[in-house]
Amino acid sequence: MKPKLIFIVIVFAVLGFSGCQQYNRIFRPDKLIFHDGTDSTIKGLKMTDIDSIYQINDNSFQMCSGSMLSLKYENARQFIATYTVTLRYGSTVKIHFRTVAKYFEKNEKLTFSYGLTGSKLFYNGKEILANPSLKATINEPKLITIINDGKYFSIKVDCDYFYTGETSLPNTEYNIIETDSATRAEFKGINMVELYDELDEKLHYYH
Repeated sequence: MKPKLIFIVIVFAVLGFSGCQQYNRIFRPDKLIFHDGTDSTIKGLKMTDIDSIYQINDNSFQMCSGSMLSLKYENARQFIATYTVTLRYGSTVKIHFRTVAKYFEKNEKLTFSYGLTGSKLFYNGKEILANPSLKATINEPKLITIINDGKYFSIKVDCDYFYTGETSLPNTEYNIIETDSATRAEFKGINMVELYDELDEKLHYYH
């Protein structure tokens, strides 16, 4: 068997056992897949240098300074997104939502900023709320939860509600994560779960 043919056989054998995630690592290094093959599959797209973001495992990734990652949950637009975030150094991470990746800079968006000086909420880049006491500590993991339910949304850090309110911006399938120019952060246990009507009736997080 010729060497080139042997190589092709080996590659397809590896892909056959490891699935789409390994395919993306080899042929599409700009793409990531989390919870592959489940109802909670999340598709990631690196919006900055491909070496600035590293997938740790099926539900975790690391972002270097000045990087941006689009996460798309195709099963629903009304969902709960959770991330355990650890700042390794630097100051701030941002989670953009109610927006899409295409033409990101021009799109309307809500942005949750979490860092050493506290938490902030922005609408199209304009600060509308700040809480300096709800802040990050280097190497200390915190659970960030973003709930999108129709016109309502909610943001939590661990068990503390940062904000609950409503917006005219439509729901989308995206969360877009960004680190500032001097920050490295880890995101573990990432998950996006669809909100069901029967669940909405039981969870009174807006009242």
